[in-house]
Amino acid sequence: GSGYPDISWHGVLPWRPDWSPPSRSLAFMLCGRHGEAAGGPPDFLYVAFNMYHKPLNFGLPVLPKGMAWRRFADTSLASPADICKPGEETLIGPQKQYLLSEWSAAVLVGRAG
Repeated sequence: GSGYPDISWHGVLPWRPDWSPPSRSLAFMLCGRHGEAAGGPPDFLYVAFNMYHKPLNFGLPVLPKGMAWRRFADTSLASPADICKPGEETLIGPQKQYLLSEWSAAVLVGRAG
């Protein structure tokens, strides 16, 4: 009833994973609204992998009204910027896409506020 599946698969375009053999990118999103019923936070998680030799722009799924994407981790960034403490994620902009460097992964958190 949330309008989002528990897990959804994405490519560089939201909701469109590329399952072809030459593809080197993949992302998934977990909907936290379902976990909220069990006492967890209503946060969304978006995890993207770029195994291509060039940076790729990943289009981000639209979050429910009042929520925004924040970066929790990005393996392409130098330490200590590569990961945050939970609850201290960095608000990203623009909210429509995330540029992910070659051979790296990122974890974004969608939450209210």
